[in-house]
Amino acid sequence: MMRKPLLLATMLLVCVFVTAQLTQQTTSYNGNTIGFYEFKPADFATKPTSYKHPVIISLHGVAERGDGTTGPGGQLTRVLDAGIPLKLNQGATMQFTWQGNQESFIVLAPQMSTTYGVWQEFYIDAMIAYAATINNSGNLKADMNRIFLTGFSLGGGGCWKYATSSATAAQKIAGIVPAAPSGDGTDFCVIAANKVATWAFHSIDDPTIPISLTQTAVNSINACSPDVPARGTYYTDGSHAIWNSRVYDTSNFWHYPNIYQWMLKVSRSLNPA
Repeated sequence: MMRKPLLLATMLLVCVFVTAQLTQQTTSYNGNTIGFYEFKPADFATKPTSYKHPVIISLHGVAERGDGTTGPGGQLTRVLDAGIPLKLNQGATMQFTWQGNQESFIVLAPQMSTTYGVWQEFYIDAMIAYAATINNSGNLKADMNRIFLTGFSLGGGGCWKYATSSATAAQKIAGIVPAAPSGDGTDFCVIAANKVATWAFHSIDDPTIPISLTQTAVNSINACSPDVPARGTYYTDGSHAIWNSRVYDTSNFWHYPNIYQWMLKVSRSLNPA
């Protein structure tokens, strides 16, 4: 008599546990209110309490800027138009296997205001501070030694800008993946000195942002004798918008390892990849 209700309850419980969550959030940081998308993978609530998820902070391009609001008429949904947030909206699980270990990522994707023409560091600092508060029944689930910063076009420039801004900033992140980035970096030796693993992407035929900016950045890091050289992948074609179909591809069609598997090799508590 009790088997069917018990089975139904078990099925409902499983459905709750295996559903990934992409939700709209807001946070306040140093007087700034920031709207962002938060993705928690399906195994977020079921991993052992000792496990901590790696975190990706995703920076969008110029077209996805907006007011960060989540209500009717809010512009936060623009963030879903491209990059990793687009992949998430299309059903990406953010679960990857590397060397026999399967792990999944938390993703935080803030929206920058149209007030700014380049990414401001406080957006990334706000996401890092928020990651430190993510918990499940009081058990921390974000690995603060495995925070990765990626972005495309203007967002790629945001990666350079943040990682080169100071040693304090660089030491908060394990690695960066700029895709067709604008040239917003300053002192690239900061990346080398603070062991920020780097994999940058650009297309030779990019008509919007010259590939020379990325090549100069990668070469500048490597000229500073990093423990592990920065890596640059330069496509022979692809134009400017290489991010959706290539850089953020969740398969191994374009790269092995892909960027997510590469991230699983990296931690600030270990040597960089």
